[in-house]
Amino acid sequence: MADSCTLFGLFGWMVQLLLALLCFLSLICTSHADKRYREDIPRPWLIFFLVSANKDVSKLGFSATLAHTMNVMIAVLFSKWQDASPCEWYFINMMLDTTLGVLMSYTLLNLLEAVAFRMNWTSLHSGHYRDKESEEVNLEAWAIQLVTWGLIVMTVEAM
Repeated sequence: MADSCTLFGLFGWMVQLLLALLCFLSLICTSHADKRYREDIPRPWLIFFLVSANKDVSKLGFSATLAHTMNVMIAVLFSKWQDASPCEWYFINMMLDTTLGVLMSYTLLNLLEAVAFRMNWTSLHSGHYRDKESEEVNLEAWAIQLVTWGLIVMTVEAM
């Protein structure tokens, strides 16, 4: 049974590449639609990839890639311990991740933001990347938020 599915064959890699491309293209189409129909002054691409329509595009892409990679690794490890294919374990992991995992990630992010606001850690205020004085993008705040969000995703995936 364990040999009936492979995650790393040519077909598996092609599907993953196609899905990644479709996700990226959907972001580009979203940006184009926002610039054409919603925005008076179009945002530069840097701002789009950091924050688009009040969503952290770069963090979402990073965490999706991180969660996918961890789910594949977990599926391969569990399939070696059990008599099941890695595809079955990947499916189980993704179902748990997209239900309970999202709830747990949301809860941990809200807890982190509550602590950040209480302690006045402005670099952890999610989605806020502009320097107050210069109005320029603060890439350090973005990087800190990216790392902390990645840690939240990794913690949830490991549970």
